[in-house]
Amino acid sequence: MREYIAKRKSGEVKSKVENEDDLLTVFLSQPETFTDEIIIDELCSLYFASVTTSALASAMLLVHFMKVPSSLQKVRQEIQ
Repeated sequence: MREYIAKRKSGEVKSKVENEDDLLTVFLSQPETFTDEIIIDELCSLYFASVTTSALASAMLLVHFMKVPSSLQKVRQEIQ
């Protein structure tokens, strides 16, 4: 991650997001506020938060299907 941040700072690598409208570009535009360490911490926090959210949502969905089997049948019908 440090290497990628360094390449973005130097301009060696450009953002692939249209209009460079991504979070890393925002962080890099404010170097007095966002040091490399803070950027890494924030990006890791966002990544792990999204993983946790997805895992919890999946678990709750499975619990719902176990409690209400008819909803699982409806989903299966939608997919077919």
